[in-house]
Amino acid sequence: ISLTELIKKTRENKIIKCEEFKNIKILINKNENSIGREELNFLYEELIRIIYSLENTNEKQFLKLNHLKEFFGKNYFISRDSSDIDASLFRLTLLACFDVKDFDFAKLFLDEYSKFITLTQRDAMTNLGYAFYYNRKGDFDKSLLYLNKTDFVKQIFEYDARILFIRNFYELNYIDSSLEQVKNFKTLLSKKEKKAGLTISEEAHRNFLTYFEKFIKDSEKFDEESIMFYI
Repeated sequence: ISLTELIKKTRENKIIKCEEFKNIKILINKNENSIGREELNFLYEELIRIIYSLENTNEKQFLKLNHLKEFFGKNYFISRDSSDIDASLFRLTLLACFDVKDFDFAKLFLDEYSKFITLTQRDAMTNLGYAFYYNRKGDFDKSLLYLNKTDFVKQIFEYDARILFIRNFYELNYIDSSLEQVKNFKTLLSKKEKKAGLTISEEAHRNFLTYFEKFIKDSEKFDEESIMFYI
């Protein structure tokens, strides 16, 4: 079975066992010298996306982080000259770390691999990565410090940055600033909807913003899992 067929089958079935995952890795290892860097990154990114599509089981958590550690530990992404890490792959890896609360590997990953992010995305993604990290660690002031190092407007993952601003301001009890960020984000989504319609992800962001405003106005207990889900 070819790599393409295996990836397609796994994506369609949304079922992957440890043995199947190992078989995919073996195929990639055998072919990594004959396929381009971009395709190699794409294949690994597809594997990570497949893992994210699964139910939250113990096997999923094992696959999601331990195999990522193995990928980067063996320098699959930087084994050839001029090999860059795509920012979306970098982001997915960080989210995998945070999902299983492995902050040590997240910090190591940021420190060691951010310099290999594609140049055009490097500064924005590195600052966003550290903003994610310190937000998850509860250091909201430091998270804001990294967010303010980059102008995320029209940058890759602008929505992530906007949600992080909202949460950091909320956690620091800067409610007015948090609501101002909500207002700006909703305005951005409204313009996007009029121009081209909203994606499912953008609809989810808008629903979250509405929920957040309702929480503030009604003084309901904040459901942290809801805000975490969208970032």
